Amino acid sequence: MDIPGNAMLMTVGFPAGWIGDSRAPLVVLAAAATTVLDTLAEYAPAEQLALKYPNDVWVKPRNAPPGKVGGMLIETDYTGGQAGSVLVGIGINLAGLPNVPDSPYPLRSLAEVATNPLPPAEHLAERLTERILERLMSREYAPIVAAWKNALRMVGRVVLLRPTGQQVRIIGFDADGSLRALSSDGATLLVRDSTSLLYDPFA
Repeated sequence: MDIPGNAMLMTVGFPAGWIGDSRAPLVVLAAAATTVLDTLAEYAPAEQLALKYPNDVWVKPRNAPPGKVGGMLIETDYTGGQAGSVLVGIGINLAGLPNVPDSPYPLRSLAEVATNPLPPAEHLAERLTERILERLMSREYAPIVAAWKNALRMVGRVVLLRPTGQQVRIIGFDADGSLRALSSDGATLLVRDSTSLLYDPFA
C-alpha cells in the first residue's frame, strides 16, 4: 500500500534545443543529480549522502548498512536523429520503503539519516524543479558535468560488473558520461550507464 508522504515522485522535461548542447541528456542528468544531492543535504548530513553511478542516491545510516534512497531516470525522445526533449524522473524514499524483494542492494529512506524535519513531497518536488531549472539556466554546462563527476568519485575506483562479476578499475569518463575502465588483463572497455555496477559509494 502506498502511504502518502512515504515517497516523492516527480517528472520534469526540458527541450533539448533549449539546452543547446549535444550532450543534453548528460547535462540534464548531471544537473538533476547534483541538485538532488545538494538539496537532500539540507535535511541530512552530507557525509551520509552519496551519488552512485550514474543516477542513484544512497544514504548511510549510523547503525545500518548503506543503501539506495532514490534515483533518477533520464529519457530522451529523438526525431530524425535529433533529440527533441529530455525527461528526468526522480524518486526519493522519504519515510517509507518500496516493496522490491529482488533488489540487489539494501533500500533506505531519508528519514533514517534526517536531522531536520522532512518537507512534504510536493514541496520537495517544487524545490527540486526550481533548482534544476536554475542550474540549467546558468548555461554553465561544463561545471555542471564536472560537479557530477566529482560527486561520483569514480576515477580510480574498483567495481564489479553485473551480471558477470568482472572486476574493473575506472580510469575516466567518456564524452557521453560513460565510464572508461581497465580490466585485470589490461584491456580497456567502455561501461555504459545501463550496466549495473556493484560497489559501495561511501568506500
